[in-house]
This record gives sequence, structure tokens and C-alpha cells, in this order.
Amino acid sequence: GPKTGVSATFLATRTLSVVNRSGAGTVSLSSVTGQALSCPSGSTTCQVPANTEVLITVMPSNGYEVGAWTGCLATGVANQCKLTVSQNVSVTIPYRVRLSVSTVENQALVSSASGVNCSSAGDAVCSLMVLADATVTLTVVPKEGFGIQSWSGCTPVTNNPSNCTIKLDQPKSLNFVYGPVLRIGAVSNGSITTNESSGGINCGVSSSGASLTSCTSVRALGSNVTLKAVPKTGYGFSSWSNCDSKTDSCSVSMDRPRDNISAVFEPLVPLTASLETAGGRISFSGVGVSCTPLEAAGTKVCNVPKNTLVRLAVTAGNGYESVPWGSDCTLVSGVSNECEVLVDT
Repeated sequence: GPKTGVSATFLATRTLSVVNRSGAGTVSLSSVTGQALSCPSGSTTCQVPANTEVLITVMPSNGYEVGAWTGCLATGVANQCKLTVSQNVSVTIPYRVRLSVSTVENQALVSSASGVNCSSAGDAVCSLMVLADATVTLTVVPKEGFGIQSWSGCTPVTNNPSNCTIKLDQPKSLNFVYGPVLRIGAVSNGSITTNESSGGINCGVSSSGASLTSCTSVRALGSNVTLKAVPKTGYGFSSWSNCDSKTDSCSVSMDRPRDNISAVFEPLVPLTASLETAGGRISFSGVGVSCTPLEAAGTKVCNVPKNTLVRLAVTAGNGYESVPWGSDCTLVSGVSNECEVLVDT
């Protein structure tokens, strides 16, 4: 006879989507109570019987970790959470990514990420874990006399070289070049320059009197810097202060911070020299002196910085010999054809 009492039960299902991040880790889904989950191979979108409690387990890749879950209850086991799927739901894995920063002894690195304060403490690399896709600003707090010369792997903040910004869309590393600061002291009636297209020194006033304000520069530790003195119109270079070696230029070794490098510019005053016969020659030399020789009978006015000691050298032409210098010029000991005069008025 006919069979009776046969029936079919259909369970309502819900869609659970777990949003993973490419390359950040692998995800597995399982039912806490053993119900079957319908998940296509390799997919983290599953059809789940309504009201099933599902366990989400993440295995992060190197450089990633799982942060605080939203919409899914942490289990107390690292990288796991569980939720009851009573309706269609989407869960995003809250990855954090590693930022590795090469550090310098005694310098502090402070991140814009909440609560992150990274100091070297003698370590070569400091690691920060930051929410994926966050943009972080890092600030180097330098010890006295030092600063940042350049960043690698990070975008410097305009007009603030101690800061840089970086987007953490994947694990990243960065470092910075750190060096001593060169500072120029007060400069009047001229300028001090390193003749660099960027990042150099151009401090004081131009030849036309315009103000020049690039008076500090971070240099590579152990490098040597050559400074040039450029007088404004009507003045000449006289002397340097706080240089390691100096002629018309100033050499500074950046083995440490260097402060108060300065140059003195004096008003130009005339020095008149006379050559009485043809065939001879008088040349001029001294700090800040740039006059061409007198090579014909007559007089020449050489404008030199006030208080400059100028050396004059005479060369007699064929058939002539030089005669003693006038009383205004002091004979250089052991050199009969040279004398020196202090141009102080």
C-alpha cells in the first residue's frame, strides 16, 4: 500500500562574507557546533544555516597581524573571532601592518598613530604595527646640533625636514640620513654661500642688498664644506671666523655641529700705485684683493677692503732695475722687489 509520513526539511541559509586582504594572510571558516558550511573552493563567502555560530581563523603573513575585531567577537585565541550568522553579514579582517624604521642612537621617533612612541634604545631597527591603509606621520626629535638630511621610503613634509608621511598599504621599511647642522652667524654687507642648487647655504645680503635667509644646512657626518664670501656692491671681503682653514674661502669639517661661521666685509678704499717707466709690472695680492696688475707706465687705483694688508710686487723690464719703494710701503724681509702696505683709510 502507499507509504505515508515522509517529509523534507529545508533550512534557511544566510550569506557570510569575510573580506580578506590580498597577500595579508589566509582565512578558514568553521561551524562551532559542526554544521556544514557551503563555501566554494578558495572563497571566503559561504552559505551558512541561519543562526549558526561560525569561527573565523586567520593566519597572517609575515609583516601582518590581526588587530581589534569589529562585528565579530574575539575568542581570546590569537587571530580568531566568532559570530552567530542570523542574517547576511560581512566581516572585514582588521589587519595591522609592520613599519620598520632604522634608528639612530639617542634619537626618538614619534608616530601619529595613537600611543606609538618609538625610540632607538640601542636597537638598529624599531618596528611599529599600524592599521592597514593608515597614513602615518613620523617625526624625528633630534639631539642638539643635529638634523635630518634626507629620508628613504618616506615622503618628507614640505618645509619640515624632520617629518615624513607614509601610507601603510603593506609592510614597509624606511630610514633617514642624519647629520650635524652648519649654522652661519650674523652677516652684514655681503653673503656666505655654498653655491648649491638646493639644501645649501646662502645667507646674508646679495650684491644688490636683498636679504638671503638660507643660514642653516644639515650636512653628512664627516663631510667637508667649502664656503664662499660674496660682498655686496661697494664692499670687499676681509676675514673669516670659526673656519678650520681659510683663504678667500672657508673650509669646515662637519665631524660635529658647527656654529657661528661668519665673514667680515669692509668698505672698499682706493690704493694708488705708480709705475714710472714702461716695460715694468706691479702686481697686487692679499685677502679680498682682486686687482689686475699695472703693466704700463702710469698709475692704477686698486679698490681693496679697508684694513687689508696688500702686498705689491714689482718686476722690472729689460734694461731696467727696480728702485727702493716709497715710505708708505714696508719692504718684505728678504725680498727686494716686494713691499706691504696696510690700507686703513
